[in-house]
Amino acid sequence: MIDRCNLTVLDLPSQADLADFLAANQVEVVVRCPITVN
Repeated sequence: MIDRCNLTVLDLPSQADLADFLAANQVEVVVRCPITVN
């Protein structure tokens, strides 16, 4: 299974167990890091 995740949700108290859940279920997390160009 692949989960596309906004990593900022991992800081939310309501999602405190999400990282452990994904790891325990061997879920591949795909993220996109925004790039700011000045």
